[in-house]
Amino acid sequence: MNYDQYMSVIHRTKADTIHPDVVSSDMLEDIINHRLLGNVHMDAAKKGLFYGRTSGLLMDPDTRVSSEHLEGAMDIVHAIVGIDTESAELLTMLRDSVFREGQAPSRDEIADEAGDLFWYFTLLLKATGITLQEVMERNYKKLSTRFPEGTFSLDQWESRNKENEKNNMIDTMG
Repeated sequence: MNYDQYMSVIHRTKADTIHPDVVSSDMLEDIINHRLLGNVHMDAAKKGLFYGRTSGLLMDPDTRVSSEHLEGAMDIVHAIVGIDTESAELLTMLRDSVFREGQAPSRDEIADEAGDLFWYFTLLLKATGITLQEVMERNYKKLSTRFPEGTFSLDQWESRNKENEKNNMIDTMG
């Protein structure tokens, strides 16, 4: 499966409706703001741990992570923490553009942040020896099992059989 094949099929499984009667835009903006407050600390931790910067760190120096906890996992930790901080930048963009300015973020802004997110995502794949091809195939098999008709169904999502999904993904890892 190549990227074009994946993209032509996989996004048919996304939900095609929005329910502002369940989660209002004000509620979503409040949730985003709370999430972003916590990310200030995560970003400071990332900059401290991987770039040696101490500004913004709100921790006792005696409680720092020892290098032995990171042995063999440094790139994995860096990638996951980076994915978290970059996703927060996307949330900031969403909050500022959609909720405050009433418009979608620009293609340039999205491309910049998506590139940063992709950088960390590929670091994670490289650190774990997983290929993008394996990720696409695994995700395709999982969603094909979950949504055999090829389109999103809330009933199928709620009644999904994770064990069956897992079994259908077994042969995707090289």
